[in-house]
Amino acid sequence: MNEILTTADIFGLKENLPVSGVTLIAMDTGISRPTIYKFFQTGKTKRCISRKIITSALKIIGQEDQKDYQLKREIKKIINK
Repeated sequence: MNEILTTADIFGLKENLPVSGVTLIAMDTGISRPTIYKFFQTGKTKRCISRKIITSALKIIGQEDQKDYQLKREIKKIINK
């Protein structure tokens, strides 16, 4: 298993990604989609590859959270007029 994250951590990371998360990670890191899928299914990748995938996934999740926050703020503005 991956030395950086537990199986539960990897599952949680994957669950928080958007549907296009693997493609976004591939575009961000240059790592092939099959390698990214392998990481999320088995956790068995080289440590440097795992770090890149994790870093990119966290960045994407952060961006998605920011988008959600902005949407909620705009909806509250409209509702409270």
